[in-house]
Amino acid sequence: MATNNESSIKPIKIAGELFYAKDMCEFNQYTEDSQKYIVQLGKLSAAAVDKLEDLGMVVGDHADKGRFVTCKSKFVIKPTDEEGDEIDPRIIGNGSKAMVVVAPYNWSFGKKKGIGASPKRVVVTELIKYTPASADIDSEDDEYIL
Repeated sequence: MATNNESSIKPIKIAGELFYAKDMCEFNQYTEDSQKYIVQLGKLSAAAVDKLEDLGMVVGDHADKGRFVTCKSKFVIKPTDEEGDEIDPRIIGNGSKAMVVVAPYNWSFGKKKGIGASPKRVVVTELIKYTPASADIDSEDDEYIL
């Protein structure tokens, strides 16, 4: 784990794919208690994983997301497109490509401590629009609903 103090750790840019983007503006069952908004950036390159781990951050591994990092913020996260126009996180579908500027920070809770990731900027480079599952049902198939 990196032993740098917080002020000497510079933010880094990493690219990947966004997952559960609405968590940037809404709390979920896991974030309600902590009152944190999150960005989950997955499908990280080996170089991004190495850099994050060199800084002491935890990089997860998931069947769908691949290697991923969860960035947390006390404030609503406002992603933009490449032109700088804000995008509503609720329309961003899983797999949308993005570049995130990640700022490491020191944290401690009880006897545990570590390096966390805070999103300083989220730029969506390839938007996949979120489509609710109910929108996938074709109205012509109504006669087959049992």
